Amino acid sequence: MKNWPLFAIISIVAVSASFAKAEGPLRPRTALAFKYNYQPSFIPLATEKVWGLDPDELNPHRSRWVLQRQTDLVGLQSKKLADGRFGVTAIGIAAAAKSYMRPQGEWYRPLSEFPCTEKPVDWFATEDGTKKAVETAAILWRDLMSGRRMNLEVQLDGISATTSEIALLLARHLFQTWLRQLDETWRTTSYAEVRRDEWKLYAELAKATQACPKPKGVARAVPWVKMMEPVPTGGPPKLLVRAPARRWSGLYSVRLNLTIGTQKLNGQFLLDSSAPVSIVSPAWLENQGFLPIWTQIQGGRAERVAGVLWSHSGLARRGIVETVEMSGVSLPLREFLLYDTDFFNPPENVASCCDGVLGMDFLSNYVVEFSPGPPAEIKLWERANYHLPDQGYIWTELAAERREFKGLVSSCGLFSARSELKGVRWNTASTAAVQVHTPYKTTVKKAPVWKLSCDGGVLASELKVGLPKFVTNGSGLDAKSPATDIGMGLLSRGSFVFDLPHGRIWLSPESSGAHIPENRSGLSLKYVLKKGDRVLIVDRIQRGTPAEALSKAGLKVGMELTQVNSRPADELDQWEIEQILSGAHGEQVTFRWDTASGTKIAPLSVSGS
Repeated sequence: MKNWPLFAIISIVAVSASFAKAEGPLRPRTALAFKYNYQPSFIPLATEKVWGLDPDELNPHRSRWVLQRQTDLVGLQSKKLADGRFGVTAIGIAAAAKSYMRPQGEWYRPLSEFPCTEKPVDWFATEDGTKKAVETAAILWRDLMSGRRMNLEVQLDGISATTSEIALLLARHLFQTWLRQLDETWRTTSYAEVRRDEWKLYAELAKATQACPKPKGVARAVPWVKMMEPVPTGGPPKLLVRAPARRWSGLYSVRLNLTIGTQKLNGQFLLDSSAPVSIVSPAWLENQGFLPIWTQIQGGRAERVAGVLWSHSGLARRGIVETVEMSGVSLPLREFLLYDTDFFNPPENVASCCDGVLGMDFLSNYVVEFSPGPPAEIKLWERANYHLPDQGYIWTELAAERREFKGLVSSCGLFSARSELKGVRWNTASTAAVQVHTPYKTTVKKAPVWKLSCDGGVLASELKVGLPKFVTNGSGLDAKSPATDIGMGLLSRGSFVFDLPHGRIWLSPESSGAHIPENRSGLSLKYVLKKGDRVLIVDRIQRGTPAEALSKAGLKVGMELTQVNSRPADELDQWEIEQILSGAHGEQVTFRWDTASGTKIAPLSVSGS
């Protein structure tokens, strides 16, 4: 089986697993021995060091400590069963952990700054408290593995396969699934328990030293931008990939090549910062001749898929592929959720999008630049020592929401003359410019104009904000914190860079000083289907606007336009039409349409948009 295609091996594993049977009392269970070794390291922790010690950590720039963990199944062998089939046996589990801490510095605050709150806040920690926290983490990891050891024993004892090789393959798969589930518990339940115990220690010390006579929460939060490592310096950053991108209502997609077996599949994948895991459409796989079950990881738990791209949330299982490439460069992605990704359909769009989604498991491995062009591009930069030469870019801290991931957040805020809405989520899957979350509906109605500010600097002013048209359970648009989603309507006015490995978002002068153009021409156009063809028709011509000039030239509501700025109308999307009418591509637009007496061409001024 060494040279067999991966999807064929997975199919055999799936079939074999369906015939696996437990022998009950005829097959006595052999307990797995458990050996655990923990030791602290005296090597100081740095952000770029976190990448190697804990590759799955989404906020390496915020990590004050890391527990490097390694777990192996020792002595795994196949054995022949009484019925002639094959099972497995193993000696035990060998686990090791090593802890690393940040050195003295701005990472740690004096006890006098303790905010005296009941719930932990992320910006406060002391060096002694962090040392205690990582020791507690090492104990909890040990106890978690030991406590779930029997679950692994039962699963291994249930293996009954037709060949020795398949039995071992099943065992390794079960062990990796067991480790994955442990890690999920560790990053949620165990990590929260560590932080709660650490916070109790601070509260007890503060009480003993009378550090909390002040009202709770009166201490001023220290922004993460003041605790982060400085921007790396050195030579110019290294460009790894320069991939052509396609825009869908302002969002970005790129082409990927996926290898399954010996066949390469080519598809469009949308970049979505609100998706924790990348996604492949099962319908796309079927259209390429592959049943989704061929790639599905057997035994894995269903995971919830949610976000602003879906009108409802659902459950999906993971699938595995052999290679993923973007513009000829291999990406470190092997697993995808199998879920529908059918967005942006005709007639508003030339074609449907997309065949999949690239989520946080992709974004966290690179520095990713979104460049609107023209032509639009996605650039991947080497993350080590990444910095931007002085091109007028500004940056602010960027972090993944830890408790329940819904996107990338910053401590920016929206301000009006009377109100402040704290916290923003940067959302590459949102077509809107600024969306305030539903709990602040009344506040939004009281102030028509807002400004966006980060770290004391104004990124955008005279903003007109909106509320989401619909809110799903997993979109996060009903959350009180953060209060606002910043979408591609604002972000993509210029280039911007997600440097998640260092915890930064870089904004170009065009993006940070964004003027969001509006269609004030008085002309409204829309795409409809006529006899199976997409056609662009006039929806409305408003009196007293520049669009009246088109009426005088003979253009009427309901008439079809054949060209816009010399481009065939059927090659454009609704979003591109709105961009043109808002003046994003020039102060004058020309239209062409056919009449009974011939073809007409007329200009429209959009300079006031």
